[in-house]
Amino acid sequence: MITTCDHPVNEKYKQEVFYNKLLPLNYICGISNLVIHQCGSGMYHYPIMNRVPSLTVGTQCYDREDVALRLQELGVSAHIPHPDDNADYWNIFLDMVDKFEKNTLINYKMMDQLRTEIEETMSGFKIEKVIEYALA
Repeated sequence: MITTCDHPVNEKYKQEVFYNKLLPLNYICGISNLVIHQCGSGMYHYPIMNRVPSLTVGTQCYDREDVALRLQELGVSAHIPHPDDNADYWNIFLDMVDKFEKNTLINYKMMDQLRTEIEETMSGFKIEKVIEYALA
């Protein structure tokens, strides 16, 4: 497990957890089989860009939840609700891990469509125009 969350780890699993506050997320997603994240605005596109299944974890932050639920609706991620939102969150998590193991967690066709859209948006972005506008 690779994580940016500094949280106590059971001694039994310490050898299996790598923590670093700052990680190159595009690279990390590229070498991962499954990404579990909180769906922050700086994170949710990396699994799509790297064609990696992902699970989002409920945080009760409305903007993150909205994006996470939309990604689930599109079939490119699955959402595990916050325990206060759904007492059955653990069984939902286990069900989603089972789907991941059976390679049925995500819709790769939709993921490819979103990946293409992200790449087109990135290639059309002109930072010079933004800077010129900001300085005008």
